[in-house]
Amino acid sequence: VWESACSRAGRIDPADMAPPPFVTGHDLAELGLPAGRKMGRILEATYRAQLNGQMPSREDGLRYAQRMIASQED
Repeated sequence: VWESACSRAGRIDPADMAPPPFVTGHDLAELGLPAGRKMGRILEATYRAQLNGQMPSREDGLRYAQRMIASQED
């Protein structure tokens, strides 16, 4: 099992292991969200969702972030 996992891990492109985020702080600022804890929470949640395959594109990420902005309290 260990050898199989190591073999698979060796075939993964390093860029796929930690891809650049679809949504950045600049994107959230353009949506009117000021820098702060709320922005940090949204950035973390959107990146986690991206890494988990819950959003396949930047557009999906921006929609996800917009929903979070609308639903979260300060």
